[in-house]
Amino acid sequence: MSENDTEQIELSDEAKTKLQQRREGFAAQSWYEVDPRLTNVLHLVFGVNMEAEDGSIDMTVVVDGQMISGKVVSEAAWAKAQAESIREASDYLGKGLDSFQELRAEQTSQRDQDVAANPLLKGQVRYVHFSGPKVHNHGGIPVTLPPTRVDLRNVSAWSIGSVNYEG
Repeated sequence: MSENDTEQIELSDEAKTKLQQRREGFAAQSWYEVDPRLTNVLHLVFGVNMEAEDGSIDMTVVVDGQMISGKVVSEAAWAKAQAESIREASDYLGKGLDSFQELRAEQTSQRDQDVAANPLLKGQVRYVHFSGPKVHNHGGIPVTLPPTRVDLRNVSAWSIGSVNYEG
């Protein structure tokens, strides 16, 4: 595939079915496996539909035994930081990012359809978006990550505020 190719990949019926099953599985799992207090905090900061782009809050979460701590930002702010990182890394990838934005618009449209079909999905927070968080290793030096997105179903513990300590 050359730089000028913008051919879209058509999913097979089997792949579409699997994708739909994953969406339905997520819808069934998420309400029951995510701490409602955490989603309430995120709703307060970013709005019920996560529309507030300028909100932020310091937060610490534990995911798969690793503590991640830092500034939580809106999905829009996270996506903008991700796009900037991609453009800085590669002109070619930066150009491809623009076509990816079209795919994102399609996904947003699909999400809106899913919400219309299943009202329980409305206002549901799926991810927490960190801007430059630190991963605190067991006894090690904190490692700073690029903008990071964490699936809320994987959060086993959380608190408001960042963990800061000198190693």
